[in-house]
Amino acid sequence: MFSYDARDPYAVRIRFGSARAGGKDAVTWLIGRELLRAGLDQPTGDGDVRVGPTEPRSDVLFLQLRAPSGEALM
Repeated sequence: MFSYDARDPYAVRIRFGSARAGGKDAVTWLIGRELLRAGLDQPTGDGDVRVGPTEPRSDVLFLQLRAPSGEALM
């Protein structure tokens, strides 16, 4: 689930996992809005979070997340 909070205007939260059992298995990533915007033009990011366009002049991004337990490409 993607969410935005006006109290933190420079970030988007992405939550993975179930709300069942009080969300104990859920993981939340905090992604900078500027990083997401820059990723519309060219691959960008460093370390655990990378984003980039799926094709030229597209509003669709790929999002790659890395953690010690694994990685995901969306």
